Amino acid sequence: MPHPSSRVLLHAFSTFKLAGPQTRFVQLANAFGPRYRHVIAAMDNCFDAGQCLFHHGFRT
Repeated sequence: MPHPSSRVLLHAFSTFKLAGPQTRFVQLANAFGPRYRHVIAAMDNCFDAGQCLFHHGFRT
């Protein structure tokens, strides 16, 4: 669960299929942990890479 004062970051992708930029984002977001809340937008409504996130404060 994110800390109540966590900063919220919006990430917009054309797709969130597991590929180069999405893989790197997943690595970074998992490393940041609950210090940040992440809101992910995918223009094609595909959120496959979300399965690789440790779910602490992620919303799609």
